[in-house]
Amino acid sequence: MSMMHISRRSFLTSSAVMAGLSSPLAVFSRDAWPTKPVKFVVTVTPGGSPDIVARAFAQYWSSVLPQPVTVENRPGGMGMIAMQYVATSPPDGHTISIGVHSQVAQAPIMLKRPAVDVNRDLKPVAAFYTGASPACVHKDFPAKTMREVVEIAKKRVVNVGNYSLASTWQLMLTEIMRETGAKFNIVTYKGTGQMLQDLMSGVLDMGAGSLGGMMPGIDSGRIRPIVIITNLKSDKLPGVPIWADEGFKGPVFNDLRETNLLQVPAQTPQWIVDRQVELLKEGVEKSEAVRAAFNSLGLTSDYMFSGAALDDMIKVYRPTIQRLTKELNLTPQ
Repeated sequence: MSMMHISRRSFLTSSAVMAGLSSPLAVFSRDAWPTKPVKFVVTVTPGGSPDIVARAFAQYWSSVLPQPVTVENRPGGMGMIAMQYVATSPPDGHTISIGVHSQVAQAPIMLKRPAVDVNRDLKPVAAFYTGASPACVHKDFPAKTMREVVEIAKKRVVNVGNYSLASTWQLMLTEIMRETGAKFNIVTYKGTGQMLQDLMSGVLDMGAGSLGGMMPGIDSGRIRPIVIITNLKSDKLPGVPIWADEGFKGPVFNDLRETNLLQVPAQTPQWIVDRQVELLKEGVEKSEAVRAAFNSLGLTSDYMFSGAALDDMIKVYRPTIQRLTKELNLTPQ
């Protein structure tokens, strides 16, 4: 009987091991992922903060992983084009979406039939603050403060560029119109790049975007920053106020801190997500390219969310931005 018991236990143990070996997602070492090229899929056009962050991490990951890491921009549809591509990819951690979190939060309530259920089909990996994002006016626009912009917009329509449908910037503009009677013609783009070109050329009066994306226009003198919409002051924008400095108060102006969110297909094993988080943290600590990218966005520390901190941030951020969207009656354009 004793020998029979030992043989059965050995058989069960061997069977479990063989089952693990037959699984393509089984993990036996930190080298089990990646087994093929990794791709960051960006929800906006080149030049915005998600693109800047993705390219910096792709450079670092390529230097430490046995597989190449690339970046592909798939803008449009409130980020749904990129997110659908990732959600329907194999759940093996080789395809990662990155985009502004407001897109992820807004799509379920603004699109009649979103291609992706972001809560069911995608798994959050990590998030990073987008940085000290400035609102800027064209160099010839006759306003030096946001209050002056509002006064002009009470008398005539001001054309304003928006980097993403249902962005926090669009919520802020909508609230200003509701409170003051200002008239903004909000023109939505698929990222910061083309919007910046139109702002510098004078097609737009005002626009907002990531510091890294807007800095070429600021450095050239063709646009002027007037307020930091993300409430994060930066030595790269000396003297530029945040909303509170300009007297704008309320949840729309004080509670919305835009982030770039990284996601993978929902069924991706947690050990792969943990490894990705580990690599992201390593990049922040060790990579000159990553540090330079965040520095270009006006960030120096405390800008990454993962694990429980990420879960807590999502629980607060998504309901808040969705509530404000409903209150302001924001609709697709």
